[in-house]
Amino acid sequence: MTMLPHAPERLRPTGAVLLITLFVAAQQPSYAQDSNADQDNSASLEEIEEIIVTARKREESLSKVPSSISAVTGANLEEIGAGSFADYAGTVPGLIFQDAQIGSAGRGQTVVIRGVTTGLGPSGFQSTVAVYLDDIPLQTFFDPEIAGIQRVEVLRGPQGTLYGDRSMGGAIKYITKEPSISQFSSSIFLGVSETDKSPDTNYRLRGSVNLPLSDRSALLLVGALNNRGGYVDSDGSDTADFVDTNYVADGFNSRDVTQLRGKYLLNATDNLEFLVTGYYEENDIGGGAVYDPSKPEFTTTNLFGADTNTRETSAFNLRVRYDLGWGQLYSSSSYLKDETQIIIALTPQFSPFVELVASRVAGMPVDFREPMRTDERVEAKTLTQEVRLSSNNDGYFNYLVGLYYTEADNTTIAPAIQPGLAPWNNTVAALFGLTGDGTDVAFNFNGVTEVSELAVFGEVRFDFADDKLQLTLGGRFFDYENTGFGPTGIRDRDASESSSIFRASLAWFPNTYVTVFGQVSEGYRAGGGNIPIPDPPANFGNVDADTLNNYQVGVKFRSRNNRFGAALAAYLIDWEDIQTTFLSPGNFFFLDNAGAAETSGVELEFTSNPFRNAVLSGSIAYLKAELSEAVPAAGLVKGQRLPATPEYTASLHLRERFSIGKGYSVEPGLFWTYRDKSFTAFGEGQGQLLDSFYRLNVSVLFSNEASGWSLRLFADN
Repeated sequence: MTMLPHAPERLRPTGAVLLITLFVAAQQPSYAQDSNADQDNSASLEEIEEIIVTARKREESLSKVPSSISAVTGANLEEIGAGSFADYAGTVPGLIFQDAQIGSAGRGQTVVIRGVTTGLGPSGFQSTVAVYLDDIPLQTFFDPEIAGIQRVEVLRGPQGTLYGDRSMGGAIKYITKEPSISQFSSSIFLGVSETDKSPDTNYRLRGSVNLPLSDRSALLLVGALNNRGGYVDSDGSDTADFVDTNYVADGFNSRDVTQLRGKYLLNATDNLEFLVTGYYEENDIGGGAVYDPSKPEFTTTNLFGADTNTRETSAFNLRVRYDLGWGQLYSSSSYLKDETQIIIALTPQFSPFVELVASRVAGMPVDFREPMRTDERVEAKTLTQEVRLSSNNDGYFNYLVGLYYTEADNTTIAPAIQPGLAPWNNTVAALFGLTGDGTDVAFNFNGVTEVSELAVFGEVRFDFADDKLQLTLGGRFFDYENTGFGPTGIRDRDASESSSIFRASLAWFPNTYVTVFGQVSEGYRAGGGNIPIPDPPANFGNVDADTLNNYQVGVKFRSRNNRFGAALAAYLIDWEDIQTTFLSPGNFFFLDNAGAAETSGVELEFTSNPFRNAVLSGSIAYLKAELSEAVPAAGLVKGQRLPATPEYTASLHLRERFSIGKGYSVEPGLFWTYRDKSFTAFGEGQGQLLDSFYRLNVSVLFSNEASGWSLRLFADN
């Protein structure tokens, strides 16, 4: 398990990690053919696995889908010893993942695809990448344990016609295994490791059990525990360099994760299927992996490093599929509840201002020695319903039409607390036209946001010239409303918009082994309203949706002997009316639409079996992402590089299996990734420079096919 600190001047890996993992399967699972993440010891290394994906919301062979898609199977995750998204994100060309602030309970984790972003870390922006756990759309980035993961699909480029809002850069789909009615199976996995500079021991424990209940029903239960030790120490000092012993800790950026997932499958009739999914996750998270280079290695002045942040997520989904013979009717009903508690230091931003106002009121200097903070609590509830009808994928004409509705309520309670402010609270509040409460609360960031969206979408596909040409046309009409309520419960934001986007794709299949395609598509990110600020400027108001146009060509190739496969794609993206951050005269941030950008690049990924029982796979991507329109008021300069857009990224994975007799085998492996330098922010100064870096992991897997156990040793850099 490798952790990369988000450093002020550079991004660099921690020391080596030695991990010992043990896997035991009670029986050969009946779904071992479906990219079983926990049992792949018997899989042949002589042929490339054919992967079935659902990127176009129907099951298709990955090599035949005329789009840029990467699919990381559960077996792939095991092979590289992945424990989190960061461990395998580097294998996907055109994708950047940054955990800028672990202590922000997941909201500091940013995924960028093809350079479509305006910054890393927590901000007022909505994500530009849609994330799904099976059929459940997630509001923020999610990093489920790999327990029971069948595959992870990464759809590169805008996916707005089928996946809607927030998919303007692409989409990530975590596909988990489904219950099997044919055979009982179970598995257990244990991993133990040490991280350099950490005082704690890491461990991962996960297990699953599949229970056939009848000839028409089954239950699959999956559980996981993941304890990751921290390696950044806090000395508890603030900008005045005094030490508060309440915020001193070693290795405070730790993380404890508990996950539970259950799936119940019922084949009510030969044509009617019900699948009920329940998911629960609890995160106890330390502070961010930010350290001060002027202090001893991996030391920070983070005042709240020792405080635990939490995130608790519950999700439920009911999927109904009915086979009509000539087509399939599909319904997905989801409910998601996400609760976070985050402590954020405000001392550098607000304490000097509050001290100045209090000093003027008191008529003498006031020095608040206690740090200022927010104890932020956010509760997000999302209800989603999608219904679609699709043809049976036969003949020269096929279609998919759907109706989508979502309703989300986000409640934030975030008082800004300045210990010692109480004597001056009422007077200071009156200066802003507010009524004080005589406490240490300087002001509130409380508020409620209600978002709803209704969309109609669909695609039609024409196969002609003896199925050698395929034309796909798709579109989406959407209508959304974003309403906000301030601390007093008064509506202060109200934005709505109706619009449409489209997609067109032309594919050529000259033979069974080659797919050539071209695509034009659009994407969008919904707008909204700004939180009221003192002295708003003239351009303060609602934010409209920003849109982009994507132009892409590509080719996919598979050798006749099925031992080599590759995918090459080139693209150009025009992004307009970017949701951009401005600074008001009173030094308050707000959003507005301004500026334009252009990103272009080339991506290559391949998999091969160079010789018997060996697999060599890799990727390389080139990306150029620049502003094509200046916005001086926001500090945006034409030609400036977009954040999180390294020019080059690459990966390489090599493994080979050797038989050592009597069913035993040994499999050494090497996994390498590289990321070029980039910046963290949008605008003047470009934020922090993230230096180029590489990761080199090595492993050795010992296994016995007959008994179903395996032991893996590996070191991650």
